[in-house]
Formats: sequence, structure tokens, C-alpha cells
Amino acid sequence: MISLRGEKTQEAMADQLGISRNYLSELENGVTPSVKTATRISFKLGVHWTKLFDDGTGEGHQAANQ
Repeated sequence: MISLRGEKTQEAMADQLGISRNYLSELENGVTPSVKTATRISFKLGVHWTKLFDDGTGEGHQAANQ
């Protein structure tokens, strides 16, 4: 998520995505969004929703309910 945010602040990115800054921070720290939320966020970012589940290691993110 951080790489998708670019130079924007968390607050600006959260506003663009329609989520709270705290939730964006959680996503950037490895909490996995639901498929519904990932789909909505990815649409606004112009990326495939599965990109939000890829942490670059091939192991994915930790689930929010773990």
C-alpha cells in the first residue's frame, strides 16, 4: 500500500479512498482488507484488487482477524 500511495500523505490517500487514516495505516502495516474493500480501493487506485494482497514476498499479508 505504501508504494501505491507515492508522495501523498496518509490523510490525503485515506480521503481519496474513503477510509480512515487509521485503517490505511493498518493496511500499510500488513492487515489484509476484505475482498470487498480491496476491490473498492483498487478501483480508485487503478490497480487489480489482488495487488493489495501481495506484499512482494509471495507470502501475502496477515489477516485482520488473526
